[in-house]
Formats: sequence, C-alpha cells, structure tokens
Amino acid sequence: MRTGEYLQVYDSARTLLERLDTEPTRTEAAYLAALALARSGATDVAEAFADAFLDEAGADLPAVLARDVSALRARIAKDRALAAPDTQARAQFAEAARRYEATFDRYGGSYPAVNAATTWLLAGDIARSRRLAAAAREALGSDADEST
Repeated sequence: MRTGEYLQVYDSARTLLERLDTEPTRTEAAYLAALALARSGATDVAEAFADAFLDEAGADLPAVLARDVSALRARIAKDRALAAPDTQARAQFAEAARRYEATFDRYGGSYPAVNAATTWLLAGDIARSRRLAAAAREALGSDADEST
C-alpha cells in the first residue's frame, strides 16, 4: 500500500478474502481491498465492495479495525464530496464530516478527528472544525497505527 501499488494490494487482499473464513482476518482483508480501491480513485467500486463485504463485519472486531472500517466509509463520502459539483459539495462535505466525527466519537484517534475538522471546515462549519482540530491535537499523542 505504501508504494502505491493499489491494484496489487486489491488483488492480494481479494485472494485472501476468498480463502479465509474467520473473523477478524476476513474483515481485515476486505477492508484492505476496499481501501486500495478508494486510494486508486475507484470510489464507486470501493463503495460497492465495502457494501458487499464490510456491512457484515461483526461487532466483536478489534477497536482499531472497527475504527478503520468506519473511517473508510467517511473517506468514501469525502471522495464523493471532492468530486461533487460546487452546488452539492458543501452538503456532501457535511455528510463526510458527520461520518468522520461519529468515528472519532466512538473510537477516538487523530485520523478521524483531523478529517472531521477538515471536512467540517469545507462544509462551512468553522466552530465545529476548530473544536475537532483541538481534539485532533489531543489525540495525536495517543494514536497507534493510523492507516486509512
């Protein structure tokens, strides 16, 4: 993923997904495949893949994986907002911001807080953006591996 070989990551994760039948390993493979699609710019395919494989993710996932799955949904919404016509962008950024903020509220972590602050700013809610930016600064010291 770090080298930008998103299609290779997708293919490898998809192969693992077909071979695995245990959680949370199966969900992690599905997450990596959907993330690779999102990073490659295939937003519609990433969303369809997430709908097909991540909606069935169990509630007993490790917290970091559950956070990453939730943040991926927000990232897809942000990608849609970035591609939206100007007349629709604010509303779509607000949707992405709500998703990132919900992820932060539930799981913590600087990644969802930074993205919630940024997307609220792009949606026009400066006060909310500032509050989440402050929360992101606080979360920076306690984060483990941020991956989305």
